[in-house]
Amino acid sequence: MRYPHPLSLTAGAAGHGQPMSLLSLKFSQALAHGRRSAPLPDTRERLLVSLLKKRATAQSIGAEDLEAILRDQIKWSMPTMDAEGAREVVS
Repeated sequence: MRYPHPLSLTAGAAGHGQPMSLLSLKFSQALAHGRRSAPLPDTRERLLVSLLKKRATAQSIGAEDLEAILRDQIKWSMPTMDAEGAREVVS
């Protein structure tokens, strides 16, 4: 994709006629397209894998608060069994 020269553009939204920087142009285009969200995991196992990877990353960078939040989410997403241990109970 080819972008026009940043000095040829004016800040139309601001209305001041000042040239937009290339960074401003890319930022406004990104906002216009919206944020793409990652697809939701389709199984509990994939959800757990995703949460475990995120927790490991949080632990490796020392983000203790984030790691605690993820630990709680992992506990919440774990399957549970009924008294006989026969089937998964969805809570």
